[in-house]
This record gives sequence, C-alpha cells and structure tokens, in this order.
Amino acid sequence: MRAFLAVARREIVEKRFVLAAAAVASLIPLAVPILRRLSEGPAKEARGLAAVVVALLIAAGLAVSLGASLFAADFANRKIGFYFSRPISAFSLWSGKIVGAIALVLLSTFVVFLPTLLADRDLEPLRKASGGPAGAVALLTGSLLLLLALANAGAIIVRSWSALALADLALVTAIGTLFVLTLNRLVAHSADPPFVESRVLAGAGVTLLIALLAASYLAVSLGRTDLRAAHRALSAAAWGILGTAAIAFALHAQWALSAPPQALARLSHARPIGPDGWVHVEGIARGTSAEFLFDVRTGEFRRTRASRWMVAGSGDGRVAAWLDSEKGYGGPWRVRTLNLRDPGVSPRETKIVVPHASSILLSGDGARLGTIAGGTLSVFDLSSGRSLLSARIPVPDPDPHWAAAVFAGPSVVRVFRGRVVESHTKSLDIYDLDLVGKKWTRTAAALDLGRVWTTMSGDRLIGVSEKGGRVTLHDGRSGAVLSTLYAGAPLFPIIPRFLTDGRIAMALGNESGNWLEVFSEMGTGGRRIQIGPGSLHVGGEVAPGRLALARGPARTLEIVDIDHGTSKNVAEGLVPLEDFGWIVSLAGPGREAAKLFLDGEGRLVRYDPATGQRRILLGRPSRD
Repeated sequence: MRAFLAVARREIVEKRFVLAAAAVASLIPLAVPILRRLSEGPAKEARGLAAVVVALLIAAGLAVSLGASLFAADFANRKIGFYFSRPISAFSLWSGKIVGAIALVLLSTFVVFLPTLLADRDLEPLRKASGGPAGAVALLTGSLLLLLALANAGAIIVRSWSALALADLALVTAIGTLFVLTLNRLVAHSADPPFVESRVLAGAGVTLLIALLAASYLAVSLGRTDLRAAHRALSAAAWGILGTAAIAFALHAQWALSAPPQALARLSHARPIGPDGWVHVEGIARGTSAEFLFDVRTGEFRRTRASRWMVAGSGDGRVAAWLDSEKGYGGPWRVRTLNLRDPGVSPRETKIVVPHASSILLSGDGARLGTIAGGTLSVFDLSSGRSLLSARIPVPDPDPHWAAAVFAGPSVVRVFRGRVVESHTKSLDIYDLDLVGKKWTRTAAALDLGRVWTTMSGDRLIGVSEKGGRVTLHDGRSGAVLSTLYAGAPLFPIIPRFLTDGRIAMALGNESGNWLEVFSEMGTGGRRIQIGPGSLHVGGEVAPGRLALARGPARTLEIVDIDHGTSKNVAEGLVPLEDFGWIVSLAGPGREAAKLFLDGEGRLVRYDPATGQRRILLGRPSRD
C-alpha cells in the first residue's frame, strides 16, 4: 500500500500544473453571462451550461493526454526501469499511476466547476442529468477512465514501432465489425431499439474498460522495461478478452433470436387469430422481446416482428395476415399470410410491401387487405399483391384524430374518424370508401361519442358518453340512433360486447356492484343479471349463451348464463384472453379461442369450464 500511495502521489505532483490550467479555464463560465449581458435567471443557466461544456472538454483532453503519457513515455525513455529498481511490485506501479492520473483528471474537473458552484450554489445541468448528480459523477468517472485507458493502449502500440500494429488494426476491425453487426441485428429485431441499444452499449463500454485495464497491467507486469514486449502482452490480453466477448455476444444474440414461444417467461399480450386455436403472443424470451403466431393445439409457431395492431384475421377465420420485415422493426414491411385451416402449410410471402409499420384489416373472406399509416388508407388484393387503392383519409379539421376501419363489404371500407380532445372522442365522422368507384362518402358527421365499439362488419355502433351517463346503439353507416341502452347516473365500468348471435351484452357497475344487461340485436329488451363486485374483464362465449368474465383483484372467473340469467364462479386467477377491443370477437361459441386465458403470472392457459380442465400452454411460473 505504501508503494502504491508513493507512486500515485508522485504522478499527481509531477503533473500538478494541469490544476493551474483548470483554474484558469474555470473563469470562462463566469465570463459568459457578462459578455452576453444576461439577466440573473438566464445568467445562471448560461453559467451552468458553460461550466459543464468547459469541464467536459478539459476532462476529455486531460484523460487523453495523461493516458498517452502514462506508461508509453516511461517505456520509451527507460524511466520505468527506475521504478523496477525500487522495491515496487508491478501491480503497485500500475495501479498507482492509473489512480494518480484519474485523480488529476477528476480534480481538474472539480476545479472547473468550483467557481460556478460557489456563485450559484447549484449546478442545474448535473441535477437534471439522468440518475441525478451521483449518476452523472459515476458516468463521468467511468467515461474518463475509459478514455485514459484507450489513450494509454494507443500510445503503447504507436510508440513501439512494431509490425504487430498491423495485426492490431486487423483485429480491432474484425472485432468491431462483429460487434456492430450483432448489435444491429438485435436492435433491428427489438420492439424497443433505444433500450436494447443503450443496454448493450453500456455493457460493451464496461467490457472494453476491463479489457484495457487488464491489458495495461499485463503490459507493465510482463513488459517490464521492453516496450515491444509490453505491446505484445497488451495486444494478446486486449484482443483475447474483446474477441472472446464479441464471439460470446454474437452467440448469445443467435440463441436469443432463435427462442421458441415456450421460452417466453411472461406474456405481455395475447390475442386469438381466428377461432380454432391460433394466437398472437408477445413477451420477453431469453432477454429479448419476441412475437409469435402460435397454435395452441399442435404447438406449431411462426416467429414474427408484428406488433398486435399489425396482425389480422379474416371474418371467416380462414386466413391470418401480418406485417413482417427481414430488416426488423425499421421496415420496410412485407405482408405474409397463413392458411389457418391447414397449419402444416408454410406462411405465404405476398408481393405487398409497405414502407411503414401500419395497422391492418382483412375482408371477411380474407381476399383483400387494408393498411392504415400516416392518415392514408391502402387496400390490396391479397392473392395477387395488386394495389387497389391508396387514399388519404379525410380530416375535417386540424385537431388530433384517430382512425380505424373495417370491411363493410367486399368493395367497401368503412372508416371511423374521431376528433380527440383531452383523450376523449368529441366528434366522430363515418366515411365509406367505394373501392370500385374510388370515392369517399361521408355517411355520418360530428357524432358526440366518447368511446366507440363496432361489429366486425361495421353495421352497428355503440357509443358511450364521456362521463358514462349515456350508452346508445347506432346504425354503423348513417350514425342514426337505433336505441338508447342506458341513460342515467354515470356508471363505471361500461363494457359493451356484440355477441356472435347479434345480441348485445353490456357489463355495468357502480359503487353498489356490477351487473350484466342483455339486449336484442336492435337494442331492445334489457334483461339484468347480477354479478359480483370488482373491476371487470369481459371475454367471449365459452358456449352458446354463456359469457366468460373475470372480476376483482383475484381475477375470479365467472360464467354468465345469458339465457337463464345466472352467474357462477368457476375458477380463480384467470382473465379472458382477449378484451376484444372495439370489434366483435372472431371466436364463435365454444370454439377454442374462447377457452384461452391469461393468469396472474402472465401465462397462457387453456381452461375448459365444462370439464374444469386447466392447462398452462406458454409462460413459466415466477421464482418468488
């Protein structure tokens, strides 16, 4: 320890002149507001920003210059022999000079900051940094140490004048290329590229720092007084560690990106695609985001890069289509299809390519596909890939809007365009696009609907007022009111569902409890069925006239017998797989899709209410 402290102190004393240079530079932030004649508020902000900029420039310059002279100069002029003639170990020499140099850099940085801190009693840019002042200091220290280690390694390689430098250049190029290609592959196939990129780059920075520090120690320990021997030791250690890390990273990426759906630890989303057992699932598999089309009956799967709005099924449950990209989430996107009635057939790659990620829709017979992106609706013939139409969706005013569409017929696309104010739809317009005449027709304008649900064909529409005091059934084309389903005191929740036989089931609730009201196709009737308290998740029909719903924090699964007006608790911890969103489910009563649920640990579960059989299909139990 005494030898280490002596070396570190000597390093600081020999190069203490850098502190004087930092002291002079520290006056620059104080002069900036004066030269710009700023008032007190802007002056403080300008001083803080100037202090950060000057400090970073000084720190980076010192890290490079001190790192370059750390060992290379001592090797070149044989001064390092002076240290080894003393009772100093290689580790004490190496660690003492490293710590002395980084201490000088950090002290110089603090000296630059000091006048501004004294003047303002604060340094706002550091306080606002991600992770706060402590995080900023840790990041700065690690970055400066990496710069110092890079400069030290570069100086040893350059000053050795060895042909080995050509091998260094070749290896750094090969390792860097492998790393960049692997990183690009991971980022391209990730649903959250910035997160993956930042995490990988942070890990790469730590690995590089460890490799350079270990290599510089071996250069001192094995090179002793021979600069070329030091260069050989440094290269062997640095490229050995970094090469191994790059290969391991590439193998890990290959392993992660080849994960099957069974590797999903927890599902973040699951939705039936057709009625007979195909589902689209999303989650984390082997540390990376992953999306799959998965057949719960056979275990067959297709890995995709399609998020939930980029997958659609035809109304007859025969065809699934999705957007996929060989280049990952950046696109362009090619449409692929799968015959759900013949799962053994491979997906078909169509000729349809769209430049941007889009929400998609399929016609009832699966013959035509539509995409919505950037306010433009495009329609294609799925078999030939021929573009039938591409048109801007009309926007009546510049306020924020949402748009959704359904095929109202083989040659008509019905678009619902809502103006959004404070997260609520204040004005809904309905348009029909004739694919033959290629003409827009506004069939309804300025409907005052807060939330909207529609059927698969868009023939009927349910609107819920902003505060939940009124629920109305509308004609899907004209917007005309067919029936008032509820009018009175505001309720929560209000969850309407179109059943597959045309009837309407609507879950309602207030502070006294929840109930289900059932109406005819035209909104008449209004039979009430009491259900238990708690938040509701309404699912599909597990059998004709029997609706699944989950309620409360325990996710108590109830089966509501709509025809007999009864409700029965059948299981705990299950939520219907699909909250069906704003359109009716594809699954008919008793079909496979209606028997799929998510449990509290994000696992895909098949549960048959008729037999009570419960089986986990995807996802793993937590380790808690």
